[in-house]
Amino acid sequence: MNCLYCFLFGVVIGEAVASEPVLPKPDRNISLSRVKQTLTAYEHNPFVQFLEYIFDPEVTRQVVKQFWLGTARNSGTVFWHADKEGLFRRPKVMYYGLDGRRIKDQPAKQMHYAGYTLEKGYPLPLFGEHQLSPELYPLDTPIILVESEKTACIGYACLPQYIWMASGGSTALNPSRASVLCDRNVLLLPDADTPGRKGAGRALAMLQKAGAKALVKELFPGREDHSDIADHFIALFQRKTSGERLLPLVYPLSIEQTEQVQRLFNKYPLLWELTDALGLEITQVKNYR
Repeated sequence: MNCLYCFLFGVVIGEAVASEPVLPKPDRNISLSRVKQTLTAYEHNPFVQFLEYIFDPEVTRQVVKQFWLGTARNSGTVFWHADKEGLFRRPKVMYYGLDGRRIKDQPAKQMHYAGYTLEKGYPLPLFGEHQLSPELYPLDTPIILVESEKTACIGYACLPQYIWMASGGSTALNPSRASVLCDRNVLLLPDADTPGRKGAGRALAMLQKAGAKALVKELFPGREDHSDIADHFIALFQRKTSGERLLPLVYPLSIEQTEQVQRLFNKYPLLWELTDALGLEITQVKNYR
């Protein structure tokens, strides 16, 4: 046996070397007391305020309770990710405006995990995974899997009879996260864009391999505007009544724009007749000076 062989394969002549197996470190979790510290100051949480504007205080309270929504510094929203055992594994902090849209262009308001990273032993379950507990829903309850945590919250507000979960992005699902959905009925709802459709195709294959009964439903075929089912729900609920009339909104508007349109229609009742007679719908609002 030459020295090159010994070097390549780690063979030591005349001495037996026994290597001990390296055991994986157990996943870490976050204490309930730490989680509860964030369950406050909702008056400074724009996303929760947006939910309350679109729905009502009672529905918003149910959403906050169902998903353990918290408030972070700098008015961020904490989306706590707990696994199917109910253990809190990681917080995901994101920032929203009062119109419900993500703030992405401010360095101080970028998405973060508050220091709880995979490298430190904190895995990231699917958002809403804790709802898989039979104490919350029967085992045969259909699961609707969307991309964003915001969409899961809004979906639950509108259709709470289903289990709403989020992967966190079009490419965020992996075999480990998919494995918790074994033997479950899963409906994938991709965003209206190419990455969403491709991601849904990959996710479908992963889920089926994991033993889930999964299928994809594309709600907005041919569209590339990044919208999803949450935008549809928001548009419906933003059709505030003025007497018995509903504003003919197509896409969700900001709170300010919705109120502006309501005032305009109330001031000029002929607008109701025109939109009804011609089948017109509001797609955008512009301010002219």
